[in-house]
Amino acid sequence: MSIEEIEAAISELPASKLFALSSWFEKYHATVWDPQIKRDLEAGHLDSFWLKLMRSTNPDCHVHCEAQGTATFLEILSSTSRQSAETGRLEF
Repeated sequence: MSIEEIEAAISELPASKLFALSSWFEKYHATVWDPQIKRDLEAGHLDSFWLKLMRSTNPDCHVHCEAQGTATFLEILSSTSRQSAETGRLEF
């Protein structure tokens, strides 16, 4: 089945089926995407991006970030965040 055929079939779905498909796809996408993000974090591929982001959003970050030395983004994130009991999302 081609992408065009999938798109055409989706465009013909009634709203209730479209919402069910969307919910399923979001969960499926996370099962594929989350492991890749985790591998990138563990390998340190996002460290420079994180440092740049933190410096642009927090003027005091240079003190905190530089103090972390060679710690990876994942290590710093793990030490400075907690998981919300209500939403399950990380809070900083």
